[in-house]
Amino acid sequence: MGQLADSNRTPLGLHRIAEKIGGGWPIGAVFRSRRLVGFTWRGLPDAAIAHRILWLEGLEPGFNRGGRVDSYQRYIYIHGIGNEPTLGRPASRGCIHLAAADLLPLYDRVPVGTLVWITGRTPAPLQAMSEFAVRARVCDPQRLDFEAAVLRLTEPRSEIRTPPNFTAD
Repeated sequence: MGQLADSNRTPLGLHRIAEKIGGGWPIGAVFRSRRLVGFTWRGLPDAAIAHRILWLEGLEPGFNRGGRVDSYQRYIYIHGIGNEPTLGRPASRGCIHLAAADLLPLYDRVPVGTLVWITGRTPAPLQAMSEFAVRARVCDPQRLDFEAAVLRLTEPRSEIRTPPNFTAD
């Protein structure tokens, strides 16, 4: 976990999906700089972003928004990966990798603006896979008390807890 640009670590905290890229392309689409460059991942390291991209924007000024901590300017995504056997191991530059079977339905289901809470705590089943696994919860903004969550962001970082009504489907 890490907030700074060039740390190659996943930023923590409250984010929202700022942009969705890749809708309508078939499974196996490969992206570079958010542009389609091919359709089959062939084990090439520069083909690490596949299927779909959910580009995240941090919502916590000074923590994951603005300056050298800005998640959007750091190009932090939730995205597919062609080399799915690497899932669960640290293999990104701060992004969250998902298998195509998980990413495609998520992409189709969530609109731009959907909130994403990234925390360093790992669910028990994933702990066996990797101590570095990232837990991200995607939630419907209609079901989150967003005002309460934003108000809590003014508290010192160590005092922030999961916002009220924050649930994952």
